[in-house]
Amino acid sequence: MHPGPTTAPGGAGSATPAPREVDRPRAMRAVAEFLAAMGEDPERSELRRTPERVTELAVGLFAQAGADLGSALGTPMAITDAESLGQLVVVSEIPFRSLCPHHLLPFEGTVDVTYAPDRRLAGFSRVVRLVEAASQRLQLQERMGEQIAQTLMTVLEPHGVRVRIEASHGCVTMLEHGAASVRMMTTCSRGTLADPESPGSGSGSDADLSGPRAQA
Repeated sequence: MHPGPTTAPGGAGSATPAPREVDRPRAMRAVAEFLAAMGEDPERSELRRTPERVTELAVGLFAQAGADLGSALGTPMAITDAESLGQLVVVSEIPFRSLCPHHLLPFEGTVDVTYAPDRRLAGFSRVVRLVEAASQRLQLQERMGEQIAQTLMTVLEPHGVRVRIEASHGCVTMLEHGAASVRMMTTCSRGTLADPESPGSGSGSDADLSGPRAQA
């Protein structure tokens, strides 16, 4: 198969929001003030570079805040009806790390993305970039799955999409006694993959999409 490029809906010529600028000096002052508010001395040798280190860590965790998720998918590739018939694309076990907005604690895990293409395909690495873009911001696991699924539906216009996320949350493992091994799983579906019996949903078995990984 040699699919050619096509233009994504809302792609060429449309304004694309960029990631927000980070005010590093302000962030560093805020970290130092927080340490002081906790009764620590920010000038103590072990803490002297802590505001800088925390700020740089946060810059990475917030790297895609405000950015348009659709741009992560780039320019989709066009395919024919014959090429898309009955096909499922699965990119599984995509690692991610994000930050919960409630306690500013990290959560991390893996994402499985499945879609049934119609006339457009995204490069496998572009699906990974979409997950990275959705996670590098203050995020809720449930919302992250919804955003990934909706972006794929908008840009690729597939028959259906399913996004499964499994993650460990710092706000649970650190705050709840005996919860160190607890993992949260969420699934978001659109189109034919929201109904296992619909045409284009593959075998119609949930286990086929969330059990043994079809590595793309």
